[in-house]
Amino acid sequence: MNEIQTRLLDEQAAVSVVIVNFNAGNLLLDCVKATLSQAKQVIVVDNASSDSSLKRLDEHIAKEPRLHIFQTGSNLGFASACNIGIRHCTEPFILFLNPDCILRDASLRRMQQTLEEHPDAGMVGGLLLDPDGVEQGGGRRAVPTPWRSFVRAFGLSKFAARWPSLFYDFHLHKQPLPNQPIDVEAISGALMLVRRTAMEEVGIWDDAYFLHCEDLDWCMRYRQNGWRILFDAQVPAIHIHGACSVSRPVFVEWHKHKGMVRFYRKFFKHQYPGILMWMVIAGIWIRFSMVATVKSFNRDKAVHKNIGKADLARASVSERAMQAAQLELNAQSGMRKVAVIGASSMVGSALVTQLVQSGVQVIAYSRKPKASHPNLLGVEWREMATLNETDCGEPIQDWIWLAPIKILPAYLERIGSAGAKHVVAVSTTSRFTKIASSSEVERAFVADIIGAEEKLQRWAADNAIFWTILRPTLIYGFQMDKNVSTIAQFIKRFHFFPTLGKATGLRQPVHARDVATACRAAVARVESRNRAYNISGAEVLSYREMVGRIFQGLAQRPRLIAIPLWLFELSVVVLRLLPRFRSWSGAMAERMNQDMAFDHDAATRDLGYAPQMFRLDEGDLPPR
Repeated sequence: MNEIQTRLLDEQAAVSVVIVNFNAGNLLLDCVKATLSQAKQVIVVDNASSDSSLKRLDEHIAKEPRLHIFQTGSNLGFASACNIGIRHCTEPFILFLNPDCILRDASLRRMQQTLEEHPDAGMVGGLLLDPDGVEQGGGRRAVPTPWRSFVRAFGLSKFAARWPSLFYDFHLHKQPLPNQPIDVEAISGALMLVRRTAMEEVGIWDDAYFLHCEDLDWCMRYRQNGWRILFDAQVPAIHIHGACSVSRPVFVEWHKHKGMVRFYRKFFKHQYPGILMWMVIAGIWIRFSMVATVKSFNRDKAVHKNIGKADLARASVSERAMQAAQLELNAQSGMRKVAVIGASSMVGSALVTQLVQSGVQVIAYSRKPKASHPNLLGVEWREMATLNETDCGEPIQDWIWLAPIKILPAYLERIGSAGAKHVVAVSTTSRFTKIASSSEVERAFVADIIGAEEKLQRWAADNAIFWTILRPTLIYGFQMDKNVSTIAQFIKRFHFFPTLGKATGLRQPVHARDVATACRAAVARVESRNRAYNISGAEVLSYREMVGRIFQGLAQRPRLIAIPLWLFELSVVVLRLLPRFRSWSGAMAERMNQDMAFDHDAATRDLGYAPQMFRLDEGDLPPR
């Protein structure tokens, strides 16, 4: 062994990793690669996989002496396979890791250190993340007693604020992430590091479980033997939940519910009257019959969804989501912060994720309560009302305004006192297209926009603050816009679309993701300072062509019906009685033949702006 190999081995954690594989596909290779860089021993126990996962492993890591592969010859279940792996482990700490989990660098050393610093802890779990960086349920939880399961099943946890001990939800992932390891009742077997000496006292996995609930069983037994269980949020891992089992949903649900029955009988049989326990078990099997029916019908859709998740996670081993986790965990290190006002808007939903993925911590302001937002790592959610509080915390230099620009002037002084050095505000090209509208309401709207832009520029000049204004054209995406989505809803309901005349006015629809990308670039690039940009789509279409594309997206034959102006205006009056069409007006008819295309060359030059063609993804349209 040469000097470099010796040094690398010394840097690896004193951990044996056990990975149970069953048709994990390409994820197994990614998982093993990420783990071999950190562990002294990696053991793969294959439960008779029929895919190419082992073949790919053999092709890429065949000569690695620290990797040991054992084939069971049949599917023995998760717990039995783990026990096979245990017999071959040599290190004082053993990590049980799902093949659809990908560790970030130094995770094992961190987990080992946590157990070493807490000698009374028998196991520690980490933070399980979706590919987009959102925390999954199950990584930290309370034991799902029959009562807690009843509370969760019937949504009674909403009463926990008044009676926390009675209506307690066993999933804890909606609670704030702790800065230090904390005690929990249970962690997930998908990412579980155990102390060998504790395991020798407690015993190995209960192989009477085939799939699911065996980790809860082990956690119960550890605690019954006096060992603490810890959850460490500073150990994130991307988990493609269900990637190994999605092709057999009913099979998985059968063993999941069977495991629940065994778990309840094993630990709670003597705590509940016989009749009540019988009712609990009956309820489990009733639930199984309902879930299995739904799963069997949705199998193909679920497979497609998980394939997409897997592809997302495998992109550079989910480096961007790993960055998101690291941002949240190291928030005290003085990293760059960006405040986004209107973060739950159409553009905001895309922008927040992009900022986190690019290595930025986001302070996200929204009118919605914090609890309604996902626990996305690298994001601190604040209610809009808190922006008027005296202290917003440490200064934030970069601010992105996505709320209606007409209300921006009322917040400028507050943003300035919060440390702003650069404000990027999203306005609209409507300030040009609606200035001569026949609608008095629209002309007043334009006046508000122009006034807000001018006030921003004057205020910034007076306070030595940089500004950037982005003026998107017709924004669409995520079924949140009032343009393409509204047209799509009309077409879906009535199977035609009315136009006035030839509807030849030019449009450049721009996706919300592209507007978000422009915002992110405007914050980062000095070329954007004190400039305004048009943000338009890559493709110029007539209004009629744009509507035709929407028909195609809905898999319908285009049916555009030209109608007289008076009839169109009457139709709008009627349609405005429906909530979905309240934003319509008679002035829409004028604009169908008005050109609204704008050159975005300046944005391309200064921001590297490169929008997509007008393409409607599945998430941009209502279900067919």
